[in-house]
Amino acid sequence: ELAALARWLAPPIAGLAADDVRDTFAAARGEHRHEATDIVASRGTPVLAVDDGTIAKLFTSDAGGVTVYQFDRTRTWCFYYAHLDHYAADLREGAVVWRGDPLGYVGTTGNAGETPRAWPRRGLSSSSRA
Repeated sequence: ELAALARWLAPPIAGLAADDVRDTFAAARGEHRHEATDIVASRGTPVLAVDDGTIAKLFTSDAGGVTVYQFDRTRTWCFYYAHLDHYAADLREGAVVWRGDPLGYVGTTGNAGETPRAWPRRGLSSSSRA
């Protein structure tokens, strides 16, 4: 199911080809698994919605920094974008977004370190977990 979904999703970074993304989801990071795929890009590069949907939550956390939670139209899939420098203008919770809309810009917030990256995380979720 995830492989089929991945073929449909748009790349989350402007100018990035899907074939350029190395799947590091669940890769070992010290003593834990990193449940995301980091994509290194230049600071300020637009981070784009991978699918049509709704912005469920805008949040800043110690680990993820400036983050966006986006559900697809069916509220089956939740996409998590982290380590953003800042949000796109006028982005707000409840906003409807379309595949390719800018959500924010690549940064180093949270525990990203000094290398600018975006952290799209794929995950199966339900509306009760928003």
